[in-house]
Amino acid sequence: SPQMAEFLKEDITRLIRLLEGDVLEVNTDLDHVHILAELSPKKSIQDVIGVLKGCTARNVKTKFQEELKEFLEKAEREGVVVSVTEDIPKSFLVCDHPYHRQIVYISQLNTQTLQKRSRGE
Repeated sequence: SPQMAEFLKEDITRLIRLLEGDVLEVNTDLDHVHILAELSPKKSIQDVIGVLKGCTARNVKTKFQEELKEFLEKAEREGVVVSVTEDIPKSFLVCDHPYHRQIVYISQLNTQTLQKRSRGE
């Protein structure tokens, strides 16, 4: 939504400033964000990305809880939700799919754990 996009831009800008960086540009798309920023050489890019992903995911989930719930319910009705487990979900991933507009994977793993596993940690 436009409100979520604006919130993300403001949140990303705030977080990068806290990490001693300057935001030059932030653009949002339906399922991803483009960020152009000058970062302090004291901070690793991996750490900055980890902070941005973790904090913005938590902040968006908190602020837009109803909107996210409606999104997941609609995806479930459309049959494009894949439950990874029957445990209470802690995160979800939205992916492009060749036969559907999107597929939603629901996981009991939190976002940071999924990120570490994707990097082989």
